[in-house]
Amino acid sequence: MALSDGVCIELVNSQLLNDCGIGTGSSTTADIGKSELVDTEDESNGMFSQHRVLIFCQMKQMLDIIETDLFKQHMPSVTYMRLDGATDAKKRHAIVQTFNSDPSIDCLLLTTHVGGLGLTLTGADTVIFVEHDWNPMKDLQAMDRAHRIGQKKVVNVYRLITKGTLEEKIMGFVSFLTFLAGITSLLSQSATLQIEHRQFSGHAAKLRSVFNGHGPCTRSLQAYQ
Repeated sequence: MALSDGVCIELVNSQLLNDCGIGTGSSTTADIGKSELVDTEDESNGMFSQHRVLIFCQMKQMLDIIETDLFKQHMPSVTYMRLDGATDAKKRHAIVQTFNSDPSIDCLLLTTHVGGLGLTLTGADTVIFVEHDWNPMKDLQAMDRAHRIGQKKVVNVYRLITKGTLEEKIMGFVSFLTFLAGITSLLSQSATLQIEHRQFSGHAAKLRSVFNGHGPCTRSLQAYQ
């Protein structure tokens, strides 16, 4: 990704997080990022942000940019954890449990492939997609990590898209695929309803013929008599 795109994403990310009340306070430490298990909590002011965020990227390199260039340099007061392909499989469940139960952790950085399926992350009420997948179902699955049983807040989802870049083309293609999937689903439902209607009409006609004395059952009975 070009430097200008990276700077743009950092600025937008910073603005979104500030709007959520994250990163607006001062911190006495230069780095309180939590990429592994959290053993201690920051209780210096006794107050936590109202919102907590899941930040999804496709590539680990983009997570590195957000962690190094955004959090550590410009938003050192943000507390966060990280979950990607390099995270030890034995620690992943503990990271999820810690994030959900510890309100002092503001953000969870994830790759879509690792954090997009099978996890319950109801501790967050805001989802930010920095990068997008060609397959819309993968992003929807990632989005559903916050929409799980036990979620008591309204979940807001944001997508960062820079005009004139590959992300804009991806989202155009994703919108087309989503529209196509919707049309296919409607056509499938319509065809099913038509088949069921024909079957019901056929059964109804046979039933009417029995009561009217013109059906095959009536004719068989008359021949027997």
